[in-house]
Amino acid sequence: EFWNREHTYARSLGTPNLETNDENGGLAPNADAHHLRAADKERNANRGNLLFAAGSGNSKSVSGGWYPGDQWKGDVARMMMYMYVRYGTRCLPTNVGVGSPANTPDAMIDLFLTWNAQDPVSEIEIQRNNYLANANNEFGQGNRNPFIDNPYLATKIWGGTPAQDTWGTLSLNPAEPIVYNVNIYPNPSNGHFVIHSLE
Repeated sequence: EFWNREHTYARSLGTPNLETNDENGGLAPNADAHHLRAADKERNANRGNLLFAAGSGNSKSVSGGWYPGDQWKGDVARMMMYMYVRYGTRCLPTNVGVGSPANTPDAMIDLFLTWNAQDPVSEIEIQRNNYLANANNEFGQGNRNPFIDNPYLATKIWGGTPAQDTWGTLSLNPAEPIVYNVNIYPNPSNGHFVIHSLE
């Protein structure tokens, strides 16, 4: 088997082609490490420029699209979300996946929201995100994929099937306030006070 470095989806699906440099001189989408993965050369050739589509089991061609596999579909979804947030209309989810944007405020599709919820963040994703975030690493680019840090960010932005809230704070019901018992000194206050303890 032969391995090479490949883009998560074909560069030709970008608007324009992802080879084109950022108009502001920034990182081109085709060079963004959050969009690159090691790939089996033959399997990647079989995928070609097929759009991501619903399926099950291992990665394969499905109904004219490409299913990345049960253990990778969440990774793909979070990469697509990152690329869309980072590069906007240059990397539209509707251009790279088969799904409906009807229930989202923009071009995000239900397929990626579902995959994000169904396949939790893996240790590989976390390690890679941490590595890429550190610009001092040889191949680090100094930024993170926030959807790996907390998949529930996608739920807050686009709705859909609720994903895991790894921070444990974003999914709190705002109708249920957090109550703290606070001891203030002096009591009664003279306009200046110190919080003595928080429980």
